[in-house]
Amino acid sequence: MISLPVCKTISAYAFYPYPYNSSYNMALSKIIAPQCENIENNAFNHCINLSSFGFTSALRHIGYRAFANCGSYISSFPFELLNTAASIEGYLFEYGQLTTLSHSTLNKIPFAAFTNCSLLSLLSLPMVTKVFASGFAYCSNISSINLPECTELDSYAFAYCSDITYLSLPKCTSIASTAFIGCNFASTTIDALLMLYPDLRFNSANYTTLTLSGTSIPAYAFASC
Repeated sequence: MISLPVCKTISAYAFYPYPYNSSYNMALSKIIAPQCENIENNAFNHCINLSSFGFTSALRHIGYRAFANCGSYISSFPFELLNTAASIEGYLFEYGQLTTLSHSTLNKIPFAAFTNCSLLSLLSLPMVTKVFASGFAYCSNISSINLPECTELDSYAFAYCSDITYLSLPKCTSIASTAFIGCNFASTTIDALLMLYPDLRFNSANYTTLTLSGTSIPAYAFASC
């Protein structure tokens, strides 16, 4: 455990293993920093056993890849802090080993936050209203998307999530054309999506058979399939 009762800033690479990229930080399991306002780039990258996060609403900035390459325990992160932080940089939890992402109040998925979390299979996010660009890109184990309050998906939001078989976005009014590229949707799902969002693209997916009822196919819709 590391206790930092008056620390305001945790600097870049503060707990990153040394020499860089050679291993994981196996020792750190708990951090207590109630007054921390800034977590800088890669501060906890590769902290594989970090499971207890003593941060509070004092946190204002979270840097690039601050918690990337962490283990399955990252699922216990206080995700509600993403709602209140003034600045969140990209790839926050990239390559994390979490299998479930469940939170009752989280209202947004920041830019590329969970990119390449290839073990992530279950999402329970009833209050998320927006998935920013590449929020879940390359999360190849996600099979179901049910975001009842989501109104907007940015570019590449679920790109290359190749196992999605169920999709429910009842309040969504804006989906970027590349939000689902590389997704292997059933023909009926593609038909339904194209009726609402006629410029969607599904290129680079692995289709063997498609039967579509639409009268037109968007540009690049199935390029490289």
